[in-house]
Amino acid sequence: MEMDLHSKAKQLLEKIANSVHERDPKNANLLCFSTTEVQLVEQWLKEFKDEQ
Repeated sequence: MEMDLHSKAKQLLEKIANSVHERDPKNANLLCFSTTEVQLVEQWLKEFKDEQ
């Protein structure tokens, strides 16, 4: 089964954003990631997967 790395990258960044928000809920600023950042995580996941 092929892993959807783009989807996994987005899920990871969402979890990071939620974790940051949970640590400081008074901070109303939303933590958003750019497409470039999602692609960076996606590439890292691909390289990690290829090393396994």
